[in-house]
Amino acid sequence: MNLRGVIFDLDGTLADTIPICVEAFQRTLKAHSGPHLSREEIEFLFGPTEEGMLRRVLPKYSPTALETYLTEYERLHTAATVPFPGIAALLDALQSRGIKLAVVTGKGARSADISCRALGVRGYFTHIEAGSPNGIIKPAAIARVMGEWSLRPPEVAYIGDAPADIEAARSAGVVSVGAAWAPAASPGLLQAARPDFLFLAVSDFASWVDDAVDEQPGTSVTK
Repeated sequence: MNLRGVIFDLDGTLADTIPICVEAFQRTLKAHSGPHLSREEIEFLFGPTEEGMLRRVLPKYSPTALETYLTEYERLHTAATVPFPGIAALLDALQSRGIKLAVVTGKGARSADISCRALGVRGYFTHIEAGSPNGIIKPAAIARVMGEWSLRPPEVAYIGDAPADIEAARSAGVVSVGAAWAPAASPGLLQAARPDFLFLAVSDFASWVDDAVDEQPGTSVTK
């Protein structure tokens, strides 16, 4: 296998940002007289962007609700300023070897930018593709990045922490990789989605990448 591009999901894959998403959403609903939703109920809404989620649960949605969410999200992000252990070293190593890197997320463009800046990872990625308020568009976004890179599907992997990410990778025809290293990860659910590969630790993913990338003399992905 000659892996030449890796596309990452963001929340729960690059960093433990899902708790921030949930709390910002709960604060926003409270501020705009919406229902109180549990973490599980909010995660069930994942797929569209935050705007799309808010439209689904606020009887009288207005753009001010999205502004509230983004303000709360950026404020809460001060508690999450680094990626998962091992991710930064992996990105450094892949970038140094000329492997193309991108993000495809269901988040809105503004919240994705907040996270990438807060985590210090923006400079690694050639593309950061955000979601749509109307629903899941990850397969199309993955295909768009692949086209911009002029790479074939077998040369690209998409890695994410949810079954929907595995389905998106499969729909786009790229190598599907499950990331089950977040504290609240569900390896069983990911495995049930039948990814091509599933990893419980960043170091295991790094080892796989080292084998999947066409070897260059004197280089190796940091583990």
